Amino acid sequence: MEAFLVLIPVGAIALATAVAVWVFRPLDKAARRRRHVTQFTLADFFCLFLVLQLTLGFNHLVLPHDEPIIYALDAFGCLCLGALWWASVRSLSAAGVRRLWHRSLFLLVVVPLTLSAAVPGVLVAVCVVAAVITDAPSDPGFWWLAAADVPLAMAVWVLGLFTRYMLARADPAAAAPEPPPPAAQPPADHAPSNQPLSDGTTGETSAP
Repeated sequence: MEAFLVLIPVGAIALATAVAVWVFRPLDKAARRRRHVTQFTLADFFCLFLVLQLTLGFNHLVLPHDEPIIYALDAFGCLCLGALWWASVRSLSAAGVRRLWHRSLFLLVVVPLTLSAAVPGVLVAVCVVAAVITDAPSDPGFWWLAAADVPLAMAVWVLGLFTRYMLARADPAAAAPEPPPPAAQPPADHAPSNQPLSDGTTGETSAP
């Protein structure tokens, strides 16, 4: 029994890692391979503003305004979302994703839904494993809990497919930089000349 309890957090970490790999790993690989220049658009900043507003509004809606912890959660949420937005925009630019609706959907839908589906999905999976260990499958609530993993898994699967669809329609690898123009060669100090001299001879020297 204790061995199963130890495996529960390990399985939760493995499940969260698998979700992140399925959705975000193709973008990371494309960004490392294509290496386009990082570019920010107004749509990117609008997505950041909207995500921050929704997150802060949810915090103030759920928690009472007189709780000091709400300001700490606001600061923590802004830092985490800002760092995640920065990394996402850099990866999108490096991977050659230029379409605004692709970038907006990824920043507004794919990233938030992946995080929203991964955390509850891991918790539900842990609860299901714990219920199996404690012989709870006979309880009707167990089957409702197990069924909750199905739509979460389907949502993660669709998000991963959209990431691959987006990358398939992105720009190819960045063009190689043009070679620099050849440097002009300085004129030789003692170049031979064929111009006739004053005595009628030329400036060429003959070998002895």
